[in-house]
Amino acid sequence: MHNTLAYTMTEIFHSIPMEVMEIGFPQNPLGPPTALSERVYTAVIVNRIALRCNLNGGKIKDITLHGNWWERTNNSVHTNISNLGNYAVYRIPPEERDNLPIIGVNHISPPAFYGNVGYYGGPHSESGVTVPGNMDAMLSSHTGHNRVITPMAEVLSGDLIRLDPPMHSHQDWRLSVKIAYDEGFNNLNASAVEAFGRMAVAATKAYIYNTLVISIDRGYIMGGAEIGTIKDIVSEYREENARYEELVTDFASGARLDPGRVKTFLAYML
Repeated sequence: MHNTLAYTMTEIFHSIPMEVMEIGFPQNPLGPPTALSERVYTAVIVNRIALRCNLNGGKIKDITLHGNWWERTNNSVHTNISNLGNYAVYRIPPEERDNLPIIGVNHISPPAFYGNVGYYGGPHSESGVTVPGNMDAMLSSHTGHNRVITPMAEVLSGDLIRLDPPMHSHQDWRLSVKIAYDEGFNNLNASAVEAFGRMAVAATKAYIYNTLVISIDRGYIMGGAEIGTIKDIVSEYREENARYEELVTDFASGARLDPGRVKTFLAYML
């Protein structure tokens, strides 16, 4: 079990002088005292890095929809397929998504029994061709009867999934979803932890540069450090914002090695 934040904070505090950190992340005079690491976590990790990590990564999890998760809604979808109904919205319980919000659906798979063509009375479920059979086929072409439709899945909020088009009855669709990283990034796969740490160091330096590049000329002196020394260090962080953007790509590459993602890729390769 890795502690992503402990590793990341160690990297940050070993890469940036403490005097610069104290100036770049001062105490809020209007609020209660907080630890320097907490101020860094809020300003850099929460307000910047977490958003990009969830966009470029996220934890992969397989979820099978259950009938008791269905939420009744007013179906306003107009369609010429008459057997589509209002089985569209499902609220995923917290324990099924590791108590974290769902941020995306990678793909949706049909229930296992879809492999049995005769279950739905498909075109090959009966032998021979008859007039009633042809009439049934003609009617089915207009009503959608016997047609297996795989819907698209859309995330409405962190716990709501909508199927489009809506189904006339519940089916145990299997979803591969992307859930957000937890607050401590402990569900981040180990292959992306070092990239996360490098990204956090660059983001911290970029934050310090943007915060101090103008105001540092006002004459900060802290811990015996001369203003010229502080200014030289901060000036070195000029390109860290661009470096941060490059490291986001490295992080995304590491995040793709999440076991859930690898399993999905292998399924398509075999």
